[in-house]
Amino acid sequence: MVYGPRDTDVFQLLRAVCRGVVLEISGPERWFSAIYVKDLAEGLALATSVPCAAGRTYFLAHPKPLTWAEFAAAAAVVMNRRPLTLRVPPGVARAVGFGAGMWSRLTRRPGIVSREKIAEALCPYWTCSVRRAALELDFTARTGIREGLAETLAWYRVEGWLAW
Repeated sequence: MVYGPRDTDVFQLLRAVCRGVVLEISGPERWFSAIYVKDLAEGLALATSVPCAAGRTYFLAHPKPLTWAEFAAAAAVVMNRRPLTLRVPPGVARAVGFGAGMWSRLTRRPGIVSREKIAEALCPYWTCSVRRAALELDFTARTGIREGLAETLAWYRVEGWLAW
């Protein structure tokens, strides 16, 4: 997952934290790899400058995967919020995804929630190994989650997307 200023998908979760209510699908923790957009840009630029990278595939992410609960908690710390977390059963989440997808089709407007997004959210691991990028490109995403979220949230605040 890429996050940073101007992002509209992760913004939805950050807006929920700001408003004080976070929805989470119940069940086991779900892990994902994330990268702050500036680190991604640095990694892409590096890959174009290293001759051995031509034709190779690299996963660029922070070396430490996160859970969605950790991500929301880090955002809450940055915003000095204490959001209420509502846990939704997977069946209810699937039904919401189906309904949201139908609504998007009827209105012909894309939505952030769909059956596909719920299926992704239910996966226990959306993680990748950054080992090859570290070894071959000497790349490590350095921006920690709190630092990246602080910059992201500051941008949302200045641009009027969020207020707290």
